[in-house]
Amino acid sequence: MINQISKDIKFGNLMSSHAKECLAYLINNISNFKIVVNLKSVKFDPILPEKIMKNFNLPIIVFELGGYTLETAKIQDDCLTFEAAFGEEDFVSFLSIPYYCVLQILVDETPIFLNLATNNQSSKERSKRAFSLD
Repeated sequence: MINQISKDIKFGNLMSSHAKECLAYLINNISNFKIVVNLKSVKFDPILPEKIMKNFNLPIIVFELGGYTLETAKIQDDCLTFEAAFGEEDFVSFLSIPYYCVLQILVDETPIFLNLATNNQSSKERSKRAFSLD
């Protein structure tokens, strides 16, 4: 039964919506939290230098939102955005993270949100891909 639920598009959209609501609450009420996300879906602007990207060797990544990073965090329609610095040079990039790729949200190392949907792209994203020529 869990396999059926986790693959259901409506359930995936529900998880995305819940992630968005949890993040909005935390941004307004908590001074520090972490998110675990699917790295493949994160957009960096500007793109991180190769020497920094090569250190991200897992399919997931953990971002800690606190201080300046949390101050820059914004809830958009389809994604969470914030600025973060990477590497020894503190290379600054603006990140966009779709809600569907938020796998966990942690407060004080305790998970408060867990995305059980294995269908990890939004219906809007699937529609775009269906009409793309890639």
